[in-house]
Amino acid sequence: MKTSFGNSTKRARTGSWWLRVSALLLVFSSGARADWGGSAAGSATSSGVDTSRAVSYDQQYSVYTTAQPMGNFRYSLQGVFRHLQSRSGDGPYSWSTEASPSGIVSWTLGMLDLRGNGSYRVDRNEAGTTKLTGRTASAYAETRWQSLPRLFGSINWSKNVNDLELLGYDTRSRTLAGGASYSLKRLSLDYEYAESETRNAESSTSYLAYMHTGRADYGLSFAKNLVTLQTSYQISSQREERESPSLGSVLVQVLGRGGLYLDDASPEFDAMENAPALVDGITEIAAGDYNLFSGAAHNFGVDFGSPVKVDHLFLLVDTLEVATTTWSVWQSNDNLTWTPVATNMQGAFDRIFLRYEFSFPEVESRYLKLSLTPQLQVNAMNVTELRAFVTRFESGDMGSTTDHRGSARLQFQPSKWLVWGVSGDAVRQSESRLTLAREEDGLQAFASFSKFRVMETALRYSWGRSNYVDVGDEDLFSTSATAQVRSRWSRSLMTTAAVERASESSGNLQTRQNDRAKVEINATLLPALRASSQLAYSEDERESGADKLFSRSVTTTFEGEPTRRSQIIVSHRYETQSARVSAVRRYRASVSGRVNYQMSEMITMTASASRSEDPTRTDNSYDGLISWTPSKKWTVGGSYNRIDGSRGESSNQYSLQSTYYWTARTEISGSYSANERSGSETSFTSRVSLTTRF
Repeated sequence: MKTSFGNSTKRARTGSWWLRVSALLLVFSSGARADWGGSAAGSATSSGVDTSRAVSYDQQYSVYTTAQPMGNFRYSLQGVFRHLQSRSGDGPYSWSTEASPSGIVSWTLGMLDLRGNGSYRVDRNEAGTTKLTGRTASAYAETRWQSLPRLFGSINWSKNVNDLELLGYDTRSRTLAGGASYSLKRLSLDYEYAESETRNAESSTSYLAYMHTGRADYGLSFAKNLVTLQTSYQISSQREERESPSLGSVLVQVLGRGGLYLDDASPEFDAMENAPALVDGITEIAAGDYNLFSGAAHNFGVDFGSPVKVDHLFLLVDTLEVATTTWSVWQSNDNLTWTPVATNMQGAFDRIFLRYEFSFPEVESRYLKLSLTPQLQVNAMNVTELRAFVTRFESGDMGSTTDHRGSARLQFQPSKWLVWGVSGDAVRQSESRLTLAREEDGLQAFASFSKFRVMETALRYSWGRSNYVDVGDEDLFSTSATAQVRSRWSRSLMTTAAVERASESSGNLQTRQNDRAKVEINATLLPALRASSQLAYSEDERESGADKLFSRSVTTTFEGEPTRRSQIIVSHRYETQSARVSAVRRYRASVSGRVNYQMSEMITMTASASRSEDPTRTDNSYDGLISWTPSKKWTVGGSYNRIDGSRGESSNQYSLQSTYYWTARTEISGSYSANERSGSETSFTSRVSLTTRF
C-alpha cells in the first residue's frame, strides 16, 4: 500500500530513508527467523466554522521486528515515523515530522539476566528546525540463583532538548541503582540504593539526589491458623545536592503554611487574619479583594509554621499597570507584636512575571509581612499571590530527610464465621528543605460475623494522630466508627444498612463531627426487572462554622430487559441540604433514562435522556445513536445530542460515520460532525482515514 499527501521533496527523501531502514531491519529479522510487521495510516481532516476553514493531512508508518536467534538471547526493534501537514484558511501549509526508533535486548548468561533498551526521537518543522530531540538508554542486571539473596543493578541515561531556540531547555539525566532482596518462609528483606543526577547543559548546573531504602516484612500463623501476625518496617533516607561551576547564588522558595491579611494603618500591632488564597499557588485568579490602589492600608503576611530564614518577598499581581509604591517589611513570632526589618522601600516591578520584588537583610522569623502606604488611583491592581525566598549558593547541600514507617496486624479467626483483629501503623519523618518534621500514628480494630447465611455483620473502629514536631501545635486526632449489616433474604432481595461517626479534634478541642447513615435495597421484581434504592442521611458540624449541615438523598434505579434484544434503565435521585442556623435549604433532583434496542442483526439503536434541577437552573440532555451493519465489511452509524437549560447556551450536535473493512488488515473510515450552538457560528469537522497492517 502506498499513502502520500503533498509533493515535498524533503518529505520524499525522509520517507525513502525510513523505508530503507525498515527494509534492513526486516532482512535482518528474516535471517533470525523473526516475527515482523507494521502499519501505515493516513487521514485528511477539514474543520472550521462559517467564517474560517482549516485542513490537515496526517501520515503515520510503523514497523517492528522481534526474534530469538539463540535460546538465551532475544531482541525487539520498532520504529514510528509521522508526518503532519496543516493549513488555516488560504495561508501556507505548516508541517512537522517525528521519527522514533527504539529497541530492547534480553540476554541470559547462566545465573545472570541482562536487559537493555534504547530509544531516539527527533521532531522537525517545515523550516528544517529541530523542535525536540530525545535519547534514552538503560541496562539492567539481575541474578537468578536459588536460596541466595537476589542481587540487581541498573543504569539509566537520557538526553532531552525541548524547543531549544525558545526555552533553552537542554538536560542530561543519569540514574544508578542497585540492591538486594532475600525471602525466607516467613521473612523477606529488601534494600535499594539509588543515585541520580540531572544536569542543565546550558548552565552546567547539576542536581544530585542520593536515596537509601530498606524494608523488612514478617508473617506468622500459629495455634492451627487461629492467630495470624503480620509486621513490616521500612526506613528511607534521601539527600539532595546542587553543584555549579559559577559562584553565583539562587533564590529558593520558602513554603508558607498559611497566608495572612489585614487592612491596618498601624503595622506595629494587631494580629493578622487568615487569607489562605495568598499562598495557594494559583496566580491566575485574584487572591481576594486586594486592590493595591484602593487607598486601603494593605498588610500581606505569611505564616511559616516555625522560624525560617527569608531575605526576599515577591508580591504577584494581575496587570501590567505600574506605579511607584512605598513598602515596609515586618517580622513577628506571635502574630501580634511586629518589629520592622526594612522601611520606606521602593518595590521593583518585573513586567515579565507581573510581580513586585523586595530584598532585605536575611531574617529568621515565623511570621513576615509587607505593609503598603495607602494609594488611590483609577486603575485597579489586584494581588494574586505572596511568595517568600531565601538566597542560597548554587553549590552545596540542599537538605536531607529520613522516614521511618512501621505497621503490624494481628488477626484472630476462631471459626469460619467469625474474624476479628487489630492493626496499627506509625510514621516518623525528619525535617527537610520542603517539609517539616512530622509524626503520625494509627490504630484500627475490626470484626466480621457471618454465622447465618442471610446476615453478615462488620464492625470497624479507627484512631489516628498527627503532629508537626517543630511547630509545637496541638496534636491533631481523628476517629471513626462504622457498623454495617448486610442481609440476603432470598435470591431476589438483599439489604444493606450502615452507620458511621467520624470526628476530628485539635488537642482537647473537637473541630468536627460527622454522622452518616445509609440503607440500600436491591430486589429482583420480575425475571427481567431489577430495582435498587438507597437512602442516605448525614449531619456535619464544625467548630469553625456556626451552621450544622443536614444532608439527605434518595436514589432509585430500575433496570430491565423486556425482550432479548432490549434493555431499559431509569434512575431518579433527590438530595437536599439544609443548615441549622442560617436556615438555608438547597435541593437537587435528577432523572435519567436509557433504552438499548437491537432491531435486527444489522441495526442497533440507543437513546437516552436526563434532566436535572436545582433552585438556580434546569438542565436537559438528549442523546440518540443508531448503528447499521449491512454486511460484514461495512458499518454505518449516526448520533444526535442536544443540551439545553434555563441558564447558558443550548447546542445541537450531529455526527455521521462509516467504516469499510476492505480486507482483514485494511480499513477505510469517514466521519462528519456539526455543532450548532446558540449565539455562535456553526462548526464542523470531516475526516477520511485509511489504515493497513502487515
